[in-house]
Amino acid sequence: MFNFIFRRRLKNRRHSEAGFSLIELLVVMMVIAIITSIALPNFSSIQTKAKETNLKSLAHSIQLGVESYFVNQGSYPTGTDLGLPELVAKLSEAEAFGATPKNPFTGKAYTEADTSGKITYSFDTTAQTYKILVYGTGNTLVIATLENK
Repeated sequence: MFNFIFRRRLKNRRHSEAGFSLIELLVVMMVIAIITSIALPNFSSIQTKAKETNLKSLAHSIQLGVESYFVNQGSYPTGTDLGLPELVAKLSEAEAFGATPKNPFTGKAYTEADTSGKITYSFDTTAQTYKILVYGTGNTLVIATLENK
């Protein structure tokens, strides 16, 4: 009985009533826009956190390279506020580290002009300690500090 009534309604329906109305389409588009506006900021912050985590991992690898340099050379690399390219060059000469890594924020090799993801190395000759500072987005906030106290 139900199939008969349903088929009859479909036959009697005019051709212009077969699709969705403009209001229904607009409501669906608004719902999609609202969901997108909620999800996009979260996705952006997740990407930034992933890049900063990559930086911390890279800083740890640099620290292992510095310790390897110490084992091979008997001293730590000297310098104050050395940028990553300079430090990697020193470590590479002593075969304590490989090629210059890529900056996760730019996807290119590190340069002194990078505006995010800066990693610096400082060595205190009197205390014989080093400090590796890792900066996040905008190079304003230190997100990790590695040192050998």
